[in-house]
Amino acid sequence: MKPLIARILILILLLGCGSDDTIPSRKEYNLYQSASVLVETFDEEIIASIGEGEDLVFEYRFISENDPDMVDEEFSNVIIFEIDHSLNEFSFTDAELEGISAYFTRYCFCNLHSIPISNGSIHGTKLSTTKWNISIHVTVDLGFDDTLNFSLDNEFNLVQD
Repeated sequence: MKPLIARILILILLLGCGSDDTIPSRKEYNLYQSASVLVETFDEEIIASIGEGEDLVFEYRFISENDPDMVDEEFSNVIIFEIDHSLNEFSFTDAELEGISAYFTRYCFCNLHSIPISNGSIHGTKLSTTKWNISIHVTVDLGFDDTLNFSLDNEFNLVQD
């Protein structure tokens, strides 16, 4: 009788371990006022981030699925850039992207550095004081003969402080 009870308890325990606590991936389309893109260098690696300033900063953020049963598999891809706060519409292509501090950053366990974006185009139209329509079509040189072709057309919304 005891071996049967032990088997049943083990079976219940194993079935209970099957819960799915995976956090699904998500995308964010953020707009920051009175901001700027800050660029710092650490150990010869460029890190771009958002800080205080006078411009508008746009941030696209993809956050991968997070499986709690796997260690350090999650990552985020981020594209940021800034424009003059007085613009209602803009279009920047290729070398002009340097003037808006356009950067791609992959945040993961094994990597943290930002890559300047200098190939492609970014266009935007102001829809309201809190909303812009942004189109991004860029190619990012990831190094080691690897590139990332990235496109989006979406509304970006103001992040309230």
